[in-house]
Amino acid sequence: PIGSAAIKRMLDDKLLDAAPVVVMNAVPGAESLRTPGHAKLFHIRAGDKQQIEKIVSHTRTLGMARLSALYQDLPIGTSGMAMAQEAAKATQGLTLQGTKSATDAAALDAAAQQVAKQDAQGVLVLGAPRFMAEGVAALRKAGVRQSIFVLSYVPAGLIVKLAGVEGARGVGIAQTYPNPNGKTLPLHREFQAAMKEAFPAVQEYTSFHLEGYLSARTVGEALKRSKDANPGAASLAATLTSMGEIDFGGFRVDFSKGNVGSRFVDIGVIGSDGRLRY
Repeated sequence: PIGSAAIKRMLDDKLLDAAPVVVMNAVPGAESLRTPGHAKLFHIRAGDKQQIEKIVSHTRTLGMARLSALYQDLPIGTSGMAMAQEAAKATQGLTLQGTKSATDAAALDAAAQQVAKQDAQGVLVLGAPRFMAEGVAALRKAGVRQSIFVLSYVPAGLIVKLAGVEGARGVGIAQTYPNPNGKTLPLHREFQAAMKEAFPAVQEYTSFHLEGYLSARTVGEALKRSKDANPGAASLAATLTSMGEIDFGGFRVDFSKGNVGSRFVDIGVIGSDGRLRY
């Protein structure tokens, strides 16, 4: 499932209790969908909390002391803001000021202008993927030239499309997987070889390609290790939680302590050519 509403509906309707299925790597990573979550709902990617904590920590590493947050007036935005406030409180020497915005363009422009007056050294945008991309465009339009950060659900291409190459330049995007076009890890070689064989026309790989690949490999590994001759949902879920840490060529997945397999978060930055750099 993709989208908080779809996942919440699935949990509220108790579909995983009624159906003999396991869901691997639902997107996005709202904490409310992970805690308590469900015994048959597994997440590989690090969630919103880990991404926000990484961004807040990164801004302090860059020497920032004043951070603003532009957040959507929906649960995905307000919960993200609460996590950002918690992370900022735990970070010595950092203050955070939040500005709430509705989704419509007029409200977003007004909120962006308010943020522009706050003398922040960096801005974190929180909300649905489209809101975050539109938020970047609105902030640039309002004159914000400082560093802007968003969560992993926003493709760099969407930010470039809405804010332009110059407006997108320097925007930091949390990444919950290694660079899919990298060359340093065994994972890179294995993933890229699989993609070339299955999809030779695809020349540029995205984190979503790598996410699908790792999801498939995780399920495949669990099926291989299952002691059930004909694995079903229950035995697959049991194997996922009992098989311990699996190292996929430099990216580790481990469900032994809960249904979130990875806490890996990096920061990618959109370059002057509109491409994401790690």
